[in-house]
Amino acid sequence: MRTSEWINWLRAVLWGFQKTDISLIEDDDLTTLLKEIDRLDDLLAGKLHCSQCGKPLTRDNISGFIVKDGEYQFLCEDQVCLSKTAK
Repeated sequence: MRTSEWINWLRAVLWGFQKTDISLIEDDDLTTLLKEIDRLDDLLAGKLHCSQCGKPLTRDNISGFIVKDGEYQFLCEDQVCLSKTAK
């Protein structure tokens, strides 16, 4: 078993994690993406909330978003929220 396969197996067994592909983007790119999906104004107006904890999102605490069942789910920077989303 290769090292990366072993690490993924260990994560799955010990913590229930499964391998997830995550794309990382820069802050400027996030702004561009939010513009493209017509959500930048919502962010700036305080209308977006973390899909896990409900905390209002700002430019300072938004970590990104995922698309689940065709709906955008935005996430704060809290590690608990990020780990819940990864499961």
